[in-house]
Amino acid sequence: MARMFGTDGVRGVAGSELTIELATKLGQAGAYVLTKETEHQATIIVGCDTRISGGMLASALMAGICSVGANAIFVGVMPTPAIAYLTRKHKVDAGVVISASHNPMEFNGIKFFNGEGYKLSDALEDEIEALIRILKGLFFSVRIFFAYWNGHVFYTHRHSANSFVTPKFCPTFAMSIRDNKAPKSMIALTYSLIKKL
Repeated sequence: MARMFGTDGVRGVAGSELTIELATKLGQAGAYVLTKETEHQATIIVGCDTRISGGMLASALMAGICSVGANAIFVGVMPTPAIAYLTRKHKVDAGVVISASHNPMEFNGIKFFNGEGYKLSDALEDEIEALIRILKGLFFSVRIFFAYWNGHVFYTHRHSANSFVTPKFCPTFAMSIRDNKAPKSMIALTYSLIKKL
């Protein structure tokens, strides 16, 4: 399977290769991987170039970022180096630019910066990509289901077309709901559970 991240982020024809679904998953997985060690609510700066697909992809990306409990700040149209600079200057947790540089107008791309304003290492990009593939498999084939009852969270997954594995109690996630950390913990929980299935 080809690597999702190229030499300068994830690129493709907007709407067909770089879809809204993929941009949302990049927001979720990127925000989780880049901020999982933080104790505070993470903040990620997002900017784009002047391509017509920039607003669409920015909205999807920021929806993904916010869905795992991080803040997204949209700074509008900016050159790539400006996003790297603002990320470092304002001491936010990460930055993202939506741009395909010199590629034709129908293309676009999503490039992440760490909190120091530098391009991500291959290892971090691989971790983001692995989480995207896990989440895709989770929701479209394995299908883990969660239930919240009386302060407890239970999970199960589809064993066959018409049966489910006996539900199991998950105290860690129940605690995260009470602490208002549910979105980020949901990603962490599904990431760990899928490895056990």
